[in-house]
Amino acid sequence: MVDLATKSWALSLRREGNNPFILKYFTTNSNGENTVILMEYANMGSLQDLIETNKDLSLPIIRVIMKQILEGLRLMHEKGLIHRDLKTENIMLHSPLGSGRVQLKIMDFGLVKVQKKAQQSTHMTVAGTFPYMPPELLLGSKEVKADSKVDIWSAGILLHQLVSHQFPFESLALQSIISFMIEKKLNRPANILDEVLWNLITKMLSFDGKERISAAEALNHEFFTGEKADDEIPVNSSRLALSAQKALQKGDTNINQYDLDPSFTFPYSDAKELINKDPELEMKTIQNKFNLPQPSPQIQLYTCYGTYIHKTSHVVDTLLNHIDESGNLDTSYFASVLTNPNIEFFSSQNITNVFPDVRFYVVIAHLDQDSNIILEPISSKSSPDNFALIIRHHPQNINSLRSFFEEEFQCYQDLEIQSAHDLIYIGFGPLQDGCCVVFLTSSTLTLQTGIQQGLLLNNMTKLQIAKSLIDSIQYAHQNNIIGFDIRPNTILITQDINKLSIALIGYVGQKDQLSKHPDNENIQWDSKSKAPELLVKKRKGSKISYPTTASDIYSLGLLIQNIFGQSQIITDLVEPTLEKIPQNRCDILKMDGNN
Repeated sequence: MVDLATKSWALSLRREGNNPFILKYFTTNSNGENTVILMEYANMGSLQDLIETNKDLSLPIIRVIMKQILEGLRLMHEKGLIHRDLKTENIMLHSPLGSGRVQLKIMDFGLVKVQKKAQQSTHMTVAGTFPYMPPELLLGSKEVKADSKVDIWSAGILLHQLVSHQFPFESLALQSIISFMIEKKLNRPANILDEVLWNLITKMLSFDGKERISAAEALNHEFFTGEKADDEIPVNSSRLALSAQKALQKGDTNINQYDLDPSFTFPYSDAKELINKDPELEMKTIQNKFNLPQPSPQIQLYTCYGTYIHKTSHVVDTLLNHIDESGNLDTSYFASVLTNPNIEFFSSQNITNVFPDVRFYVVIAHLDQDSNIILEPISSKSSPDNFALIIRHHPQNINSLRSFFEEEFQCYQDLEIQSAHDLIYIGFGPLQDGCCVVFLTSSTLTLQTGIQQGLLLNNMTKLQIAKSLIDSIQYAHQNNIIGFDIRPNTILITQDINKLSIALIGYVGQKDQLSKHPDNENIQWDSKSKAPELLVKKRKGSKISYPTTASDIYSLGLLIQNIFGQSQIITDLVEPTLEKIPQNRCDILKMDGNN
């Protein structure tokens, strides 16, 4: 039996400390013949799985992958740890559920070398995997003197593979690798066109270990720090980093410094297009198999009758690339949308709003080869290339509503922390006779229409809708997002084989936000769905009643009652939400969507 240097493994990982780029170690156990090492589970496979797809990776993807790997190595090397067996199979990909991001994790510390003093050369035996071993080890004797730069050579081989889909030598035969190292000739593959990238590869694959750059030096290379690197950070990465910043401010202890840095952020949406992995589906399978408790569901991107869900990350990134940080649309890019409704392309949508002059429309579109928005006639057949936009029209000038829109845009960004991407607030812009807000949506079907189509006939479906509503409002309130117009015509539903879930387009905002709306004096609350304190008739000189957490809970209770009917169980459930006095209503946290 091979001991796997269990004690050395454990001690080295404990010495490593809180390095987010290594797979966490929990414990080991041995039965005399076998050693079991219990480690963190990575749910998106290995870097080898990614390479085996043989897909060309964009420079931003390559950059973020290598930046995470090199930072993981830098932190290890600072602690005096040399991995010595870095390869694609030993780098795992993991997406924490609901995070929207992917982390790379270095694993397999069976050959780790612990230095007495970090950054110094040390004697080590020749070990590792031949294609990833540096010249000083592969061409050396049984024991050689080397340092942490042996890992940089291995990382350089990884980088070469990611970019060119091949190793820098002719074959994986040992003699071919040795010949390559003796000749000391690194040929540039034809598909590596970027000069800065090639320069980094040559510095990482320096045949002389003394001249080879360190992990820290590699991270300071122009490929990671240059102007182009900043310009090419994906919009999704920036949005995830911004969401992480807000989550941290609200007390989320799972956020680390790398989550706040968009240059370290690998969006899950990008990874999913490269690797056929669905961590949430896999987790459900595991939970069902072992009868584990289910987490609170999050809104998913599933199809619903008569709807369009073809909302790839490419579409999201493209649209978001044409707005500024405040949410203003690029009017030239969105010109086809920022126009008066044409019945050939614009379909009126039965979504209600507390402002009586607001109107909703749906357009179906696709992106052409130049990523321009091309509208599809409403009568055209659905296509996998199509996506749906909901356009909310306002009669006011954009300048009078800009501050209101900017705060609304910010609140929708906060809601995206939970990856609730059935509905994405793209931005706002001017119209010839007013202004509008543009949403990208997975579904154009309202709950009201779903009820009319008979989608809510069984209790399981009703429970799924109710739980999704409770979880969504609970999440919003926990993030200080208050003020929802909750009724069947302000809720979009999506469906898969197993469940329905919801997206809230009826967000109107709280007091400070609504007070900035120039038409706030004309707000019309629906008497069938709103709390009594909002329906008190305004007397001359009296203040306007604005929504609160209590009024949201009241509306939520009414809606659940309407979905299920007047059964005793439902009456008991919603009774604490329908107290006439707001202060007597139950808190959203006390509403258990599992009951």
